[in-house]
Amino acid sequence: MTVDEKQFHELSRKLDILIRLTAMNAVAGKNLSEQVVTLSSLGFKPSEIGAILVKPTNLITATLSNIKRKKRD
Repeated sequence: MTVDEKQFHELSRKLDILIRLTAMNAVAGKNLSEQVVTLSSLGFKPSEIGAILVKPTNLITATLSNIKRKKRD
């Protein structure tokens, strides 16, 4: 039995929802910086973090940059 393209996209969409819900649960109750650090450490890209947190990608990128800068200082 093969999975056709429509079924594949539906399965992929559902997996994406599960991943986002799990990620949101992992960062619940944390401030934005902590959320971004946690999701980044889990391997999410800035655009993915933005989608999960419903924030613009440039805000996530700036937050990551500020965190890295603070660690250097």
